[in-house]
Amino acid sequence: MNRKVLIVCIYLCYPLLLSSQTLTRKEFIKAVLEADTYFYYEQDYEKAASLYQPLADAFPDNANLAAKIGMCNLNIDGKRNDALRYLKKASGNVARNDDEYTEYGESAPPDTYLYIAIAYQQNDSLEKAIQLFTEAKRRLAGLDDFNTEYINNQLKNCMYAMESMKKPLSFRTDLLVPWLADFPGAVNPVISKNDSVFIFTHKQNGKTRILCSYKTADKWKTPADITKQLGGLDRYYSNSITGDGSTLIIYLDDGRDGNLYYSQRKDSIWSKIRNLGKTINTIYWEAHGFITPDGKTLYFSSNKPGGKGELDIWVSEKERDGSWKKPVNCGSVINTPYNENTPFFDPERGILLFSSSGHTSIGGYDVFRSSFNRGSWSHPAGLPFPVNNTIDDSFFIFNNRDTGFITSYYDERAGYRNIYTIITGETVEKRITAEGTVTLQDNLAVDPEKASILLTDARTGAPVRNIALHDPASYRLEIKPGDFKIIISQIGSKTDTVNIKAKAVTVPGISHLTDTGMYRFTIAPGDYLLYIRQPGYKTDTIALNLPADHAGSIININSSLVPEKVYNQSFLMIRNILFDFDSYKLDDKAIATLNMLRSILIDYPELKIEVAGYTDSRGSFEHNMQLAQKRADEVIKYLTRSGISPSKMTRRAFGSSDFAALNTNADGSDNPDGRRYNRRATFGILDPKTGVTIRKETYTPRHLRHPSSFKYNIILVKSEDDMEPNQFSNLDIASTLFINPVKIGSSTSYIIGEFLNKTGAVRYLEYVKEKGFKDAYIITQYDLYNPQDESVDDSMLFKAEPATKVYTIQLAASRKPVDTNYFKDVEGVREIYSSDKYYRYVAGEYSSVTRAKPVVAALRAAGFKDAFIRNLNSIPK
Repeated sequence: MNRKVLIVCIYLCYPLLLSSQTLTRKEFIKAVLEADTYFYYEQDYEKAASLYQPLADAFPDNANLAAKIGMCNLNIDGKRNDALRYLKKASGNVARNDDEYTEYGESAPPDTYLYIAIAYQQNDSLEKAIQLFTEAKRRLAGLDDFNTEYINNQLKNCMYAMESMKKPLSFRTDLLVPWLADFPGAVNPVISKNDSVFIFTHKQNGKTRILCSYKTADKWKTPADITKQLGGLDRYYSNSITGDGSTLIIYLDDGRDGNLYYSQRKDSIWSKIRNLGKTINTIYWEAHGFITPDGKTLYFSSNKPGGKGELDIWVSEKERDGSWKKPVNCGSVINTPYNENTPFFDPERGILLFSSSGHTSIGGYDVFRSSFNRGSWSHPAGLPFPVNNTIDDSFFIFNNRDTGFITSYYDERAGYRNIYTIITGETVEKRITAEGTVTLQDNLAVDPEKASILLTDARTGAPVRNIALHDPASYRLEIKPGDFKIIISQIGSKTDTVNIKAKAVTVPGISHLTDTGMYRFTIAPGDYLLYIRQPGYKTDTIALNLPADHAGSIININSSLVPEKVYNQSFLMIRNILFDFDSYKLDDKAIATLNMLRSILIDYPELKIEVAGYTDSRGSFEHNMQLAQKRADEVIKYLTRSGISPSKMTRRAFGSSDFAALNTNADGSDNPDGRRYNRRATFGILDPKTGVTIRKETYTPRHLRHPSSFKYNIILVKSEDDMEPNQFSNLDIASTLFINPVKIGSSTSYIIGEFLNKTGAVRYLEYVKEKGFKDAYIITQYDLYNPQDESVDDSMLFKAEPATKVYTIQLAASRKPVDTNYFKDVEGVREIYSSDKYYRYVAGEYSSVTRAKPVVAALRAAGFKDAFIRNLNSIPK
């Protein structure tokens, strides 16, 4: 959970006499904010804790300091017991909301309730953690930054961990090399495939150095420090190495972002690091790079745009000239809305190891494996407990000389982290239990009478068994070793196919699909495809690969089916409802529109919609918000009286914001025609994939359109015949983009979008043209939903008449794009790329300078010192 933090300029070596008698209030605040800098921005938790600790000793009743020390300790090896102790202490005095909380106050922040649950989770007190996660969900529900999905995921993780701990895997750990005992804090092991070069990172007191060992007579020699050869900085991290040990990939924290570099070896001399190039490194965060043994492929993690979530795993191939091709996202099977990191790919086995905080895990980051077969990734399977455990697990590589893995592991007995081999023991059980849930993304119940599960041979495609579902849709499945597909389907749903390659080990169990969509089945090692279907929904296909050396007892497989008709084109024909000035009365045109909408909602019962109310710029903020609510309410009341369930509709009020048209003319005079199009109610589909509302704006006369109201789509292709989804399979489509078929006349346009700024649309247009959609072009939402504007030249899309009385706050301007994470605590920031080749970052729209003044003051206080108010329409186009 992100808290808004005051950014201040601090002297980092400020001397303090830390006693409650001598420390002034000003000195105390300065000391807290100094520690906060290391905590929030540097993420140097050991340094931050060392600065908080004397303050906490001087002020033992300060719950805020106790909470911050506890949160730091959650991220420090061996400190999870201390984390729990401090967070329990902090929980006695927690601010009720963000408004009551200050970074240097005495009350702990509201999210202390969340972190104490995490502390119990890390200490393996899972039943208590479940209780406290549930309590945190209740207490934090009203906060702006609250993430229900995150807590729901932790609840699932705790229950999964409890099941996994019932059958712990036996394994042993040994120091990779005896002399590593002299290097406590060793991390990031890198070993060449020919077993000649071993490189690792030695981290102490927040600084790193890179050490290199060579093998002689089958023994690793004492390592040499090669940090100076690489360039001499103290923040290098070893990532990977080519098979012959000649090229090393290094991660470097460059301050404002992370980047990947390489160094080449000649004999025992390493070159200074060089940037991997702009194709790989962006203004965003590149966190880890793995180069394959042949040096031709790079897997890396990055939070750049176009991914599925935060850190994603991408892959790039090397060109003949040594440059890297445009990276391709590994897709939604691997990547989640959260973080995926530390990829390691073994080409011989076709297996990717990676860490993830998004897939169902035992806790925090877990390590997962996925195989690449027949052009797709198998469903990631987490390594078993206790190889994965309730604290973070990451950076696993395969052992070249033995079975098992090599990783940096915190040894509770030794009290430090070092590099160990992990060798798993033999297991008696030879079957695997798979469990998970099947849900429908329109929130309807799974129907056991319509849903079906089919097991097929993954290699031949031959059906092995149809599994009948009975109320409560339970089934039992036991199979012999082999390659299979399991197809779970329900009429009306997209079938889900899971590839399973099971070669390990669990207790035989019962598989069942209940009316809540939970199921469990037991299988032998092999390759499988799991197809999940329900009529009216798209089939979901999940590949599972569980090889013989994977000794896990439980894997978790979840599927969510997408309604096939959720984006039905008839919905796109519904127009905005317009209102008279200061009125929320529905006129005849509005009622006719609502009757059309009513018919659609009856025909497609899975649809849920959002009704949003707006006003023009006249009137006070409070009055306009109330009026916008009344307009949305009036629409919902009419539909409810017409027989539509209120549960299918949600209401939002935007008031005097997000204008569709101009409120004033260029000379500042009133524009009554433009204001008329702003007094409206709009409709959006509640996106079943993400919970995000897909809104649209219908017709506004071109000369009245507000510049900020433009949204952009790309028409990929027009066709007289229906096109199959696999005809677009070569496109990497982020979770926020969708391909929609829209019937216009006798042809169907296949449209992808939408983009909130022209820059993003232009970049994606270049991408789709590279992928073969040569005739693709950009279109605005106005032209998209209004056939009379179908033939639009791209240059026409940006000719709205300027207005002079709409104000915004400019936060920054730059010749190069700025990482949007820089503005993550400011709502509504958008990028405007202008003809003067500047990228401008603005937030908000205001009808007067007076309304914008308190906002710009708050932004300046929050660290955006250069923020200023400007006329939105004066920004160069």
